[in-house]
Amino acid sequence: MEEKISEMIIRRVEIKDILTVYEQICELEETTFNINDFQNIFIHNIRDENKIYLLAEDNTGLCLGLISCHIQYLLHHCGKVAEIQELFVKPAYRSSGVGRKLINHMEEMLKK
Repeated sequence: MEEKISEMIIRRVEIKDILTVYEQICELEETTFNINDFQNIFIHNIRDENKIYLLAEDNTGLCLGLISCHIQYLLHHCGKVAEIQELFVKPAYRSSGVGRKLINHMEEMLKK
């Protein structure tokens, strides 16, 4: 059953979001990652200016989904490339526009 979303906020992931991101990535990959390894990579990635992680939340702070994008210079493109690495929307909120809004927000950030 789809949930109705009254208001959505999209913001950058912060260190305090680690467990939220961990749960969503584990669900996305259908596995349980070692939390210590995950934490080390998470902290490294959110501090890297060439990696962008965003969360979509409702007006109560409930996380609806996330998106990540890694930016790198690739020889075979002869330039800078931004690539979505993860996109996850909680099952109850799929087909409600969360994924599209995350992608649109990411695209706007990348244009800047």
